[in-house]
Amino acid sequence: MNQGDFNRRLADFADPNSPSFQGRFSDEDLKRYERPQSDYYAVERWLTSYEIKILSVGTRAAFDPNIRAQGTVAQLESAMDIQIDQSANGMWFANMSDPQVPANLDGIIASIRGLSNLDGYVSVPCL
Repeated sequence: MNQGDFNRRLADFADPNSPSFQGRFSDEDLKRYERPQSDYYAVERWLTSYEIKILSVGTRAAFDPNIRAQGTVAQLESAMDIQIDQSANGMWFANMSDPQVPANLDGIIASIRGLSNLDGYVSVPCL
């Protein structure tokens, strides 16, 4: 899968100055951009080895490559070599460092979401 090529073509479809403006991916194109099933299996094996539950697996196409999973704080901390801290009132939580993934998954996992509920919030110190 070439994510860069996929993104460029997608941008061309949205660019009124592009000859590909308002174009669409053909079924054959989409198959070309699918991730190999082995990528999904590798991520699932890693997560389930820490007893993290797989909730759903998106399509292999670039537009929904997500694996949704659920685990306890202890399972996630162990799997990703992180510490997740919580505010005193229990309202906020966040990972204190970047999650780590096994070397064989480098380049397969683009991001990990849900380790924090602070997204979109800005802290402004009061003087």
